[in-house]
Amino acid sequence: TFTFYASLAVRLPLTIWAASAAGARGAALAMLATAGFNMVLWAFQARPMLALLWPEVLARVWRAGAALLPLAAAALLAARLLGGAPAALRFAAEVGGGGLAYAASLLLLWRLAGAPADASEAQLLHLLGSLGARLSAHRRFA
Repeated sequence: TFTFYASLAVRLPLTIWAASAAGARGAALAMLATAGFNMVLWAFQARPMLALLWPEVLARVWRAGAALLPLAAAALLAARLLGGAPAALRFAAEVGGGGLAYAASLLLLWRLAGAPADASEAQLLHLLGSLGARLSAHRRFA
């Protein structure tokens, strides 16, 4: 519970301040910044509970942390390219472009790491494949 409250103590005030200073874009950037903080905080909390060494923890989280760089680059690029566009369009492009860049980077880093079968990326792809198969079977019988 300490970790949860410490996370909230940083995330809530920063997000409220950023939203009041820069609107939805500020809130989204604050959430991005505090996500990195949360990843470090939770790693410090989980490591002793799971009896893991730091290299084992880093082996699990490095891809998610590294994929934040392309996310930020895509969001900043969208903001620069659409500087004069309506705010809603800019925001959608920043969020959408950042999200796509994150997902693509995460999958690429997972593949470059040898596509470990026990990684969360593999579990998500398996889940999406199962969902796709269910939907396909449902459409055939509908």
